Amino acid sequence: MASGFWTIQTQYNSRKLFIEIEKKRTILEQIHQDNANLEVEKLTKATSFRTELIAKETLKMSTATPSITQYVPHPSKTSSSGASK
Repeated sequence: MASGFWTIQTQYNSRKLFIEIEKKRTILEQIHQDNANLEVEKLTKATSFRTELIAKETLKMSTATPSITQYVPHPSKTSSSGASK
C-alpha cells in the first residue's frame, strides 16, 4: 500500500516538474526572440547613427531645414506654362 502511494506521489511530482520545465523553456525561447529583435533594432539604429555621423563630420553635411532649402520648379511645368502664353 505504501509503495502505491509513493508511486503516485512520484508521478505527481514528475508531472509537476515537467510542466514547470516546459514553462521555463517557453519563457527562455521568448527571451531569446526578444534579444534577437533588440539586436536587430540596435544594429539598425547604430547604422543610421554612424551614417549621419560620417555625413556630418567627414563630409561636412548638415540637416536640411526650411531656411536653407531651395525649391526648383520642374522643367516640364515651366516649359508648358511658357508655351501657353
